[in-house]
Amino acid sequence: HQCPALVDHIDAVQSVHGLDAAVDHVIIPLLAALAEHEFPECVRQTTKLKHDADLTNPALWFPRARTLTRTLHFHMGPTNSGKTFQ
Repeated sequence: HQCPALVDHIDAVQSVHGLDAAVDHVIIPLLAALAEHEFPECVRQTTKLKHDADLTNPALWFPRARTLTRTLHFHMGPTNSGKTFQ
């Protein structure tokens, strides 16, 4: 092993919290740090792509449109009854 302290830490996390926790809290952060060091441009592009493709909060996409005052008109009646005729 190149780094026995790291291996011991991974083993300790795995023995207490399970393999998933060791992967989530130790191994993935180490791989992310390695990727940022070795491939900074690729990480930057991937981060930008993830940000640009984020569809979780559409209210933030058009802030000016959210400030407009709108009026809603509801026309009720049977089909072809001239509800919107002026």
